[in-house]
Amino acid sequence: MEDFIVVPVEEESPDGGAFDKKIPWDQRAQNIKSAYPSTAKLDWYRVFSADPAIFAKVYQDIMKMEKQSTGRPGKRPAVAPEDAEQYLRRYQNDDYTILEFKDAFRLLKGDRSFRAMGHKCGLTNSTVQRLLDGRARPSAEIMESVARAFKKHPAYFMEYRIAYIVAMLTYRMEQIPEASIVPYMKLRGDAEKEWR
Repeated sequence: MEDFIVVPVEEESPDGGAFDKKIPWDQRAQNIKSAYPSTAKLDWYRVFSADPAIFAKVYQDIMKMEKQSTGRPGKRPAVAPEDAEQYLRRYQNDDYTILEFKDAFRLLKGDRSFRAMGHKCGLTNSTVQRLLDGRARPSAEIMESVARAFKKHPAYFMEYRIAYIVAMLTYRMEQIPEASIVPYMKLRGDAEKEWR
């Protein structure tokens, strides 16, 4: 079954009426490219970076298509600009912090109370306070919970990325023990001199 799109024509359209009637999407895309050649070479990365609101509208349409149901018809609510910027950073694979968890957590907390932050992240008030003070180190589960609450990937946090890398290296070295020799020899450097 083909998808059809109808665009209402208000006055004379610059495309000479090429989009006035129901046509399959493939044909419509060809018509768009022939009527507006610049769209064929559009750099979407630059467009989205220059105006995240455009990305928000595209993302909203994608969500609408993915969540189509036979329920109530109507327009989905618009994506907030800050959410659009966050989705765009995630899309561009650029949603990471280099801050320690306690500092990144403090930024995410904003002006929320300990209680509100705990409720949002599924943590106790005392855990929130200890994490913010740096008296507690976050586990992978805590980082995942906080990331989920703020619609981020857990790799947003530096500690999560480091733990992931260390775990993968450990796994690799345990699976192929001889693979540990060369990295060890490269890393030992000055530390080895102290043993002589």
